[in-house]
Amino acid sequence: MQLLPVCPSLLREVLVFALHSGMRLGEILALTWTGVDLFRKTVTVFHSKNGERRAVPMNHKSPMMTQRYAHHYPESLQDGVETPTRAV
Repeated sequence: MQLLPVCPSLLREVLVFALHSGMRLGEILALTWTGVDLFRKTVTVFHSKNGERRAVPMNHKSPMMTQRYAHHYPESLQDGVETPTRAV
């Protein structure tokens, strides 16, 4: 059995984003909208494992995933709002 088809939708989005970006789970969960640049197609990790800021390029799927997330969680568009932790 493959993992992605049986995952809840939000978890599937996080896993696919991780696979396409190479980012760690903690980096993804710590993202804010300030770090997402859809024009330059980059995501800024403000606190990486080594403590340094870095820009991660988004591939062709990443902007679509961030836009779908924004559609499902519009309240998270405000900076400083935590990402949802409820089970989906």
